[in-house]
Amino acid sequence: MTDKILKREKPNEVQETQRTLYYSSWLYSAIHILTSIPTFQVAPAIAEKLHLPVNAVINALRDLVEMNLVQKEKEKYIHAGKDIYLPSEHPQCHSHHLNWRIRAVERAMIKEDVHYSNVFSISKKDLEILRQQVVAFIEEQRKQVRASGTDIACVFCCDFFTL
Repeated sequence: MTDKILKREKPNEVQETQRTLYYSSWLYSAIHILTSIPTFQVAPAIAEKLHLPVNAVINALRDLVEMNLVQKEKEKYIHAGKDIYLPSEHPQCHSHHLNWRIRAVERAMIKEDVHYSNVFSISKKDLEILRQQVVAFIEEQRKQVRASGTDIACVFCCDFFTL
């Protein structure tokens, strides 16, 4: 996939029922992204990596193939170079964020992971500066991810809001 440019989903390319399924659990996006890494293009390797039963992974891969997000070639499941898109106002967006936050909490004790939570007060002027810095960082991170290879699958969650 390093030679492919990730294509954003075209309108109506993924059926709404498929989109609902994809965003119903963290495992669909995790498996989808893992298939971009050659080491994880077979069901047993994905199952071992995610600590899931092989049958659960095979079922998810079958769904991802039906969504045209993954292609099956013999025993391999290969990322199709397509990205599924979820507008922020979509009803499934809340579930998508929640699924990954729950997964982050489940991994909070893993020392190699980075988890940061902080509650603080700040001036209104500095709040807007900090918000702009966070947005700029996310934009730069997305550019770097798009230009990078596919050696390791990662999750990035960022929450920044006022009380």
